[in-house]
Amino acid sequence: QIHTIPSLRVNGGAGYSLKDADVYPFASQKQKEVYGRLEWDATPKIMCGGSMKYRIGEYDEDSLPPSALSDAGIGSIVNSAIQDTGRSGEKKAMMVSADVTYWITDYAFIKLEQRYEDADSDIDVVYPSFTRNSTRVVVTRMF
Repeated sequence: QIHTIPSLRVNGGAGYSLKDADVYPFASQKQKEVYGRLEWDATPKIMCGGSMKYRIGEYDEDSLPPSALSDAGIGSIVNSAIQDTGRSGEKKAMMVSADVTYWITDYAFIKLEQRYEDADSDIDVVYPSFTRNSTRVVVTRMF
């Protein structure tokens, strides 16, 4: 196998899905996203990378369960959430990350990653919007 250093890889894509909702009390959400990743092999053992993702989740009154619209039982609890959020809306999220990977062996590596996330929602009463900055270290051994 021949390795040319430095090596640059770029990939990306877009998607659309209908999935289980991550915002209460909605049953489902429509989700659109675009993403991209850039990887650069600086040396045979060191890889630098960066990625971005932008996601929009759409929530519609049609995905509310029937109990959410009634005044009895659990519906009254859900109705208070609906009054706070409305019957439709969207949640937007952007994630950007940069990482450095050091290959210890052909089957093991350690990765340092810095990630920034920004979310804004007009429908989620628990986490209406947030900004998060995180750092993580990952050690992986493949078998």
